[in-house]
Amino acid sequence: MQTSVPEVMDLSDETEATLKAYGVDGGSELRGRYARNCILARRLLERGVGVVQLFIGCSFSRPTAPVAIITQALSPVSLQALE
Repeated sequence: MQTSVPEVMDLSDETEATLKAYGVDGGSELRGRYARNCILARRLLERGVGVVQLFIGCSFSRPTAPVAIITQALSPVSLQALE
């Protein structure tokens, strides 16, 4: 696994459709960071990592913000599971 980390971290081979579906370039900087982390988590799981934990890294003083970010970032994962 350690030798494949640079490959996992390089998102340049993700399609524009995938990046858009996860919301990498849309919305706030926080949303984009979380979307990239969701892609990285997916890629780690695809390579056999057993457990991946994501952190939002924001304040919960605005409770709707994290929900919107998580919903957008996870929607591609749900769609892929249905295929």
